[in-house]
Amino acid sequence: MVQLIMEDVEDMGFLRQHIHTLDREFDFWMTNHTIEIDYNGQKHKLARYNDMSQGPRPESYKEDIDVAKHFDKHEDREELYAELKAAAESGWDFSSRGLERHHGVERRADDGLSYQIGQQSEGGVLWHEDVGVWLDYSTESHRRRDYFYPSNLAPLWTGSYDKARKEYYVSRVINYLDKVKGGIPTTMEHSGEQWDYPNAWPPLQYMVVTGLADSGQPQAMRYASEVATKWVRSNFEVWKDKTAMLEKLISRLFVLIII
Repeated sequence: MVQLIMEDVEDMGFLRQHIHTLDREFDFWMTNHTIEIDYNGQKHKLARYNDMSQGPRPESYKEDIDVAKHFDKHEDREELYAELKAAAESGWDFSSRGLERHHGVERRADDGLSYQIGQQSEGGVLWHEDVGVWLDYSTESHRRRDYFYPSNLAPLWTGSYDKARKEYYVSRVINYLDKVKGGIPTTMEHSGEQWDYPNAWPPLQYMVVTGLADSGQPQAMRYASEVATKWVRSNFEVWKDKTAMLEKLISRLFVLIII
């Protein structure tokens, strides 16, 4: 937010006034929301969403109490509250992304999903050479999780990858996106949750479009333009039909709308 303000008005006084707040926020995350792991004989620091407070979410107090009443033990209820708060903190609403699969059975990813701090490369934790994209990492199974999420392209958006190999990374990501038909869905899982297939959410469209466009690679810029055009036109069609702007769209209908 501060960066956007500075890009718009270049108010150095505003920056000096708030830079210490940014430092405190950064220190809080580095102290409370990072974990160190050993991977391929090297230590890596990962950032993760995690919560250490007690009790249910203030904004969804009744809902959390109702869900937790099925647990007999206090510690089990507190564990549930912590997981609900961590999920809400991420901004990624409840979804199959927070589940791990073991022998066909789904259960909560108890340790949360982790995201590497700093530059990603072929020597990093999240880049998967065979898949051709950056993947979530489970601190419980100690493996990357090969499921489709738009956030798999996040390093393009943040610019935290080896720019010397930009053309290679971008081309691999474009190939990875070949599996997407229509708009960019939140996942490929039909779970019935809001942040799963077939729903498409604006922040994730922005992440994908901006990351591809900012790469400066012609093929990626064309792809970004196509995704952005589909999103805007689809929203316009919905507005014409319903006289309303919706919080999310159905990704599989994008192609039908654009034709």
